[in-house]
Amino acid sequence: MRWILLCLLICLAAPLAAEEIRRATNASDCPIGTDDEPDWWTPQESFAWRKICAGELADMRFATNADGTRGENDGAGCRAFTADPDDPTELLEPDDWPETRTLSPRFLRQIAARAPFTEAPAVPMVRIRCAQVTGHLSLRDETIPQTLWMNASRLDRGLDLENARFGGDLSLNDSLLPPRVTAHVVQVSGDWFLQRVHAARIGAIGARIGGAVSATGSTFTGLFNADGMEVGGGVSLHDMPSVAEVNLLGAKIGGSVGADGSTLTGLFTADGMEVGGGLFLRDMPSVAAVELSSVRVGSMLQLQGSGFHDVVDLSGVEVADEVLMWRDGVGMDWQEGASLILRNASVGALQAEMPGSWQEAAGRWIPYDLAGFSYGRLGGFTSRPGNDMAEVGPARPYVDWLNAEGLSEEGDRELYGPQPYRQLARVLREMGAVAQADRVDFARLMHRRATHFGAVNTAWDYMVGAFRWGVDTVALVFVGFGVYPGVALAWFLALVGAGVVVGKRSPDLGDMSFWERTWFSLENALPLIELSHRHAAYTHRSFDPNGAPTSVDAPRVANFFHFQKVAGFALATVLVGALTLLGG
Repeated sequence: MRWILLCLLICLAAPLAAEEIRRATNASDCPIGTDDEPDWWTPQESFAWRKICAGELADMRFATNADGTRGENDGAGCRAFTADPDDPTELLEPDDWPETRTLSPRFLRQIAARAPFTEAPAVPMVRIRCAQVTGHLSLRDETIPQTLWMNASRLDRGLDLENARFGGDLSLNDSLLPPRVTAHVVQVSGDWFLQRVHAARIGAIGARIGGAVSATGSTFTGLFNADGMEVGGGVSLHDMPSVAEVNLLGAKIGGSVGADGSTLTGLFTADGMEVGGGLFLRDMPSVAAVELSSVRVGSMLQLQGSGFHDVVDLSGVEVADEVLMWRDGVGMDWQEGASLILRNASVGALQAEMPGSWQEAAGRWIPYDLAGFSYGRLGGFTSRPGNDMAEVGPARPYVDWLNAEGLSEEGDRELYGPQPYRQLARVLREMGAVAQADRVDFARLMHRRATHFGAVNTAWDYMVGAFRWGVDTVALVFVGFGVYPGVALAWFLALVGAGVVVGKRSPDLGDMSFWERTWFSLENALPLIELSHRHAAYTHRSFDPNGAPTSVDAPRVANFFHFQKVAGFALATVLVGALTLLGG
């Protein structure tokens, strides 16, 4: 029974509640009557206020003159920057905007920031569309307790929001702001919308935005300056037809930062920025210089598909997850003049195409700096079979990548930089790709050998370089730098085999079997090892009673076995040294 009564009460109360909402949103219910409006308000300003007070959108296309009529172009389209292809309405030139759309800065300040107007609206929002603001609109140092929308409007003399405080959202979507928007240290509790805006400059140094910032589809002919901005959500700079320069130096962004699909004609700089989510610079048709030194990214950094034609500086970047330079068939689009700096950058994973992600379309390597670049693994979280670096293939592309780093225009290398080789070899070993890791280690030592004469300034430098080059050459030829000890084994077996052949001419060994000569040759070539005391007595010489040698070959045989003993000792020493120097 109680449930039935409760349902009846709800059914009876619903029409009453709907009526209260209707009354609250009716312009005639505005607590500030017509007689209370300032006498300097124009008819269109009274129209705008009555709509706002009723909790409705003040669409200035439908404002009327004092006699209740509309202007010649009233009702026509008012998108100030870009036309919606699905909207056939006519777009008006500045001089064609009727007087009925004009609002004064004084009126806007009064209804947005002055009591009792801030307390009167049925909903805490000031929503205006298709307005033309005469004069410079300044809300500097003002407190606007509600949400403010100035969408699809013209503010031909600019907007000043410096140190203003907004209790809700701030929206300037689809508006034309030719001179500039000054919003330094502005505080917005909600989101800041700048979508499809056409503006000269946006200055938001030290701005504090509780929600997100969205400038998707906008054109900024000058600088978007958000140095030190703090944003609780993300920053969207996607699909901007043209932006001259972006400054996010030291910004702290709680969400992600993205500029996918945008064309950047100037510098994108965000040194020291902290991003809680990802940083996305993908599929940008044209990008000038990018400076992201010491940026901290909580998720991933994606660069694939963008046409970079200047330096991309990622020095000291810290990326928690992955850096993507290749995904689902989309690689890098390096243009002439592009370069990449990853010096001292640290990322969780690297996903790139080898070697395509490091070359221009014509196959020329771009200049890049890998000194100090570290990564925990190859292949990102979003990689897929077929383009995943975790599927390690032949080592050749990896070696070419490291060998091409730091080359001069003549293809020379002057200084020894082992860290990129060590980094890759370590990761490959951890992945179980031991053969590829050995190949990288071998390439590192070849790189070291090639740089011994790189910094020669004096005769002493040349002598030292020549000595080191000689040592490395010996290690290369005889023990494969210790990376491939099979080379030393091959030389040793060849040395033992030669002893077996030469031993056939020895007076002491000539009558022995093949295996007896082999054991002798093996013992003679092994340093500090004696398997038979009898072998030590062999002189490999025979003499007649007068003490003259009876065989021409005997002295040569003896000399060979002396050489074999020394060579075996030297070979073992070089092998041990090469294995030690492998870590050098």
